[in-house]
Amino acid sequence: MSLTANPASPQLANTALTFIATGSGGSGIYEFQFEASVDGGATFFVLRNYSTDSTWPWTSAVGTGTYQFRVNVRSAGSTSPVEATSLALPYVIN
Repeated sequence: MSLTANPASPQLANTALTFIATGSGGSGIYEFQFEASVDGGATFFVLRNYSTDSTWPWTSAVGTGTYQFRVNVRSAGSTSPVEATSLALPYVIN
């Protein structure tokens, strides 16, 4: 499980970003749930619930700072709340 951002950190506020999740193993058909934290990674909240779309667009209009992003993944059709979670990806908005 991995998560990358395009363009890479750091960026200016109001930059259009795309987060890209990649899974491996399991059934090979995945569902992805994108999450973010604004408090250094202590508390994550859901940005987009499970979907087979492995990308999530974000315009960094929320303000400057360092954000943490991660993605949960599960096999498509699974009822498990999560089968794997990426490492948190820090992202700086200047």
